[in-house]
Amino acid sequence: MKLVSVFVGVVLGGMVSVQASELHLLGLKINHSQMGNIDALWQDGRYYISLTDLSSLDTTAQEQADGWHFDTPLGRTVLASDDVVVWQNMPYLSFDALRKLGIGATYSPSDLHIHLMRATLPKSQKTPTNLPKITHFPSKFGVQGVHFDTQMTGNDSSWRYGYNLDAFGYAMGGSWGVATAKDNRQKTVLDNAYWAYATDQTAIRLGSSSTPFETMTGVDLAYSNANIKRHLTPYLDGKTSSLLNTDIHDLQHIKGVGVAGGVAKLRINGVAVATVQSLLDGRYEFLNLDMSAIDRQSLIEVAIFDTPYAQIPVSIQTISLGRRESRVATDELLVQAGLGRVGVFDDKGADAGYAKFAYGVNNKLSINAGASKNTHKNAKDKPTLWQVGANIAPNRYTNIVLDYKSSGNYRLDTNYERTHWRGNYRYSRYNHQTHHHFGLYYTPNHDTHLSITQDDNQTNIYARTRINDHMSHDVQYRSKDDYWRYRISQDYPTGKFASTYAYSIDPDKHHLSSSHRLSYHTTLQNHLQMARTKSQDKIPVLLASSVQHRLSDNQSVSLGVSWQNLTNQIGFDGSWQYHTQNGMSLGAGYRHGTVSNGFDGRLNGREMGRQSGEWFLRLSLNAYKPPASLPKLGRYTATNSTNGQAVITLTHDDNANKSAYEQMFFDVNGRLTSASTLSQDNNKSTYLLDLPKGVHKIGLDGRDLPIQYALPAQAVAKIAPRLPTHINWHISQTYGIRGRLSLGVGQVALWQNNHKIATTQSDTDGYFFFDKLPTGTYTVQASGHQPKQVVVSDDYVVGVVLTSNEEQ
Repeated sequence: MKLVSVFVGVVLGGMVSVQASELHLLGLKINHSQMGNIDALWQDGRYYISLTDLSSLDTTAQEQADGWHFDTPLGRTVLASDDVVVWQNMPYLSFDALRKLGIGATYSPSDLHIHLMRATLPKSQKTPTNLPKITHFPSKFGVQGVHFDTQMTGNDSSWRYGYNLDAFGYAMGGSWGVATAKDNRQKTVLDNAYWAYATDQTAIRLGSSSTPFETMTGVDLAYSNANIKRHLTPYLDGKTSSLLNTDIHDLQHIKGVGVAGGVAKLRINGVAVATVQSLLDGRYEFLNLDMSAIDRQSLIEVAIFDTPYAQIPVSIQTISLGRRESRVATDELLVQAGLGRVGVFDDKGADAGYAKFAYGVNNKLSINAGASKNTHKNAKDKPTLWQVGANIAPNRYTNIVLDYKSSGNYRLDTNYERTHWRGNYRYSRYNHQTHHHFGLYYTPNHDTHLSITQDDNQTNIYARTRINDHMSHDVQYRSKDDYWRYRISQDYPTGKFASTYAYSIDPDKHHLSSSHRLSYHTTLQNHLQMARTKSQDKIPVLLASSVQHRLSDNQSVSLGVSWQNLTNQIGFDGSWQYHTQNGMSLGAGYRHGTVSNGFDGRLNGREMGRQSGEWFLRLSLNAYKPPASLPKLGRYTATNSTNGQAVITLTHDDNANKSAYEQMFFDVNGRLTSASTLSQDNNKSTYLLDLPKGVHKIGLDGRDLPIQYALPAQAVAKIAPRLPTHINWHISQTYGIRGRLSLGVGQVALWQNNHKIATTQSDTDGYFFFDKLPTGTYTVQASGHQPKQVVVSDDYVVGVVLTSNEEQ
C-alpha cells in the first residue's frame, strides 16, 4: 500500500532521472514473532526503517555533533550521519546500518513482511534498596572433626610407641586446625597449627604454613584477580599444611570478532559446548576453558552465526590451543607472600619472608617469579634467594618449562605429545651437578607400551604387551648395573572366580607366583623363589604362602608362612583388622622369622633374625561433630565449599507426635524445601538445610503440624561457606477466645499478668475473637463492659459474654 510518493530529480549526464521515495505499509516480525505493521521507506531500490519503530527493539537514538548516538541492548555506539537517511524530517536506517546495531533485517516479498532478528540479553538485576534485617548469623566457633592414630611395635627385647592427634573446625568465619605427634624417642611436639580465611579474591593463613620456599610460622597471604578459591586447599583438617594447592589450572580464553549482534558457538569435536552473544563491535569471549579436560587431539572450532536464531553459520574458525602446565588462567594474576619464622612454632627459627607471583600472559605463555629472605647464619652469604620461570605452549603438542634460581639451579623441561607418541627432554642443574634426561614413550593401544629413557649415563628400556585377553608379558633393562628382567602372567578363569599365574626371571633369581580367589571372602597367594647362583654350597630357595579372609564387612584376617633352605627355618605371620566405615580401625599382628625385605638370591640367616618375634598393635579413630548433635565416629565429609548450613532446631510440647517431625517443610526464599531430622527426642527436632552463600529468608511451613500450633516468625539468616547458622524456634499448641459484647460494636483488649497483649475490634453484632493463645489465664476488657477472667487450658473457649456496666 503506497501512502506517499515524492519524485526526486537527479542529473545524470545532462539528463534528469526521476526516482521515487515512498512509504510502504508492511508487516513486521521480530525474532519470528508478529509485531503488527510499520511504514517502511522505499528509496534507492531498498527499504529503510524509521528510528521511531526501533523503540520496540529497546533501541533509542539521539543526534549529536559527531553523529547519531544509539543505546541498544548490546551497548552503545555511534553511527555516522551518512548512515542515517532523513526524509521529511524523519530519520531512517537501512538494513546495512541496522547490522551495525546488532540487528539483522531482511524483506520477504512473499508475505510483505520485514523480518528483524535481534539479540536478547538478560537485564542486570538491581540490588534492592531495602535489605531485610539479618536476624541469625553464622556460628563463631566449632569443632568439625578429630583424628587419632597410634601404633605400638615390639619384640623380645624392646618396644616402641607413638601417636598422631589432630583436630579441625571453624572460627570467626574461617577454618582452624591443629596436629600433634609423639614417639618413644621424643616428647609430644606440635606439628601444625593454623587459622585460615578467604574471600573471593584474597586468602590469609595465620600460624604454621608450608610456603613455596620453606615451612614457617607467621602470616601467609594470597591474592588472585580472578578467583582465589580454586587455588585453595580443597579439604581442610588438622594436617593441612599449606594455604594454596599446587594444582595445574590451565584455564584459557578464546576471543575473536564475529558478527555484530550475532552469536558464537564453541564446538569441540563437532559438539557445541558453549554459546555467547557478540557485542556491537562483533567481539566474543569464551572464558576459562579447562584445557586439562580436553584431549590434545580434539578439534576446537568457533562457529559464527549472524543472528541468534540462525541455523547455518556464516563462518567457522579453527582454534589452536596449547596445554600449559601453569597454576594460573589466562589473564590471571596470582600473588602469594608471607612473613614469619622458619619452622613450626620454633623460637630458635630464623626470621624469614617471601613473595611469589604467577601471571597468565596469554594462552601460550605464563610467567612466574619469587624471592625469599632468610636471616639464618647459614644464609649469610646469600640471604636473598630469587627465582624466575616461564611455561610456554607454542602449540597443542609441545610444552616448555623454564626455571632459574639465584643459587645457580636451573631447569629446562620440554614435552611433546602426539597421538600415540610422547617424548620429553630435561636439562637441569641441582647442587652444582648437571643432569640430562630423555624419554621416548610409545603406546599404540591399551595392550602395548614401549619406553626408552636416558638419565645421565643410565639407559632404561621397558616393553609391555598383552598377547590375548588372559596373557601378557613385559621385559625391562637397566644399563647402570646391567640388570634385566622378563615376566609373563596369565589369568585362568575357574568358574565364578579366577586364578593368576606369573613367572619372572632376572640375573639373580627365578620367581613363580600364583593367586587364587577361592571364594568371595578368601584369597590364597603362593610364591616360589630360587636363586640362580649358589650360597653356602646351596642354591637358596624360598617358599611362601599366605591367605586373606574377610570375616565380615568390618573384619578381616591374614595368615602367612614361609620357609627357606639355608637355615631350614620356618617363618610365620598373622594379622587381624577391624574397621567401621572410616570411623575406627583396629589392627594387631605377630611375625616370626619372615622375610620382609624380599628375596634377591643372596639370602642369609641374619635376614631371618631381623624380624624374629616382632608384634604390632595399631589403632585409628576418626570422629566428627555434626551441627547440634553429639560427636559421632566417622570421617568428616566437607560439603560444597561455597555452601553453608542452616541448622534449625524446633522445640515443641512433650506430648507431641514424634512422627509428625520426622520430615519438615520450610519456606526458603519463597520456595518450598523439605528436610529430614538430623536428630530428634521427645521435645526437640533438628534439621539441616544446605544453602549457598548469602542472605536467605527462612520460614516454617506448617502443613504437617496440627492446626492449633502457631508458626514462629520468619528468620533472615546469613549463610557463609562451610559454616553453620543456628536457628532456634519454639512452637507450642495455641487456642483462642470467642465472645460477644452486649453493647454491640466496640474495641476489646486482652490482658495477662497486668500486661495488655492484644486488641481487636468486634463486628457489628458485637462478636470478637482472639487467636494463637497459649494455655493460661486471661482477662477480657472493653469500654462500658465489666471485665471477665477466662482460663484457656486445652481447647478454644467460646461463649464468653461481656455484660455492660448498666446491666451489672
